[in-house]
Amino acid sequence: MVNKRPRRRSPWIVGGIVPVLVLGVAAGGCDSPTPTAPAVAPQAHAPAAPKPNLGVRQPAHPTGPLTSFGDGTYQVGTAAGEVPAGTYRTLGSTEGMPCYWARTKATTDTSTIIASGYAPGPATVTIKSSDGAFVTSGCARWIRDGAA
Repeated sequence: MVNKRPRRRSPWIVGGIVPVLVLGVAAGGCDSPTPTAPAVAPQAHAPAAPKPNLGVRQPAHPTGPLTSFGDGTYQVGTAAGEVPAGTYRTLGSTEGMPCYWARTKATTDTSTIIASGYAPGPATVTIKSSDGAFVTSGCARWIRDGAA
């Protein structure tokens, strides 16, 4: 008769398997009652959509003479908020009708017209230092020649 001794298991097998099983159950192994969400790769940060350009606006209280302006009546001069003498250009009408412009002798009495016109398209006007005011209506922005 052959004496069969029980086979002794190596301690490294038991020491290696038990921790793996414990970690698997603790980490939500296959017996986890709550399904886990699939891993999603983080998305690259997309730049914010550009804000629409609503047009160039002058500050509420200009710090110097204007080099561009929209509809209105403007005193001619070199102080803050005034239009200095020079040549100005516009792309023309913004309302489907020709834009109107006038150089006048005074800001308080715009009936003292020196020169005026209707521009169905692009227009150029030279405002003189002797003018009192410049009046514009229905026109795209006026931009002084040489202004950026």
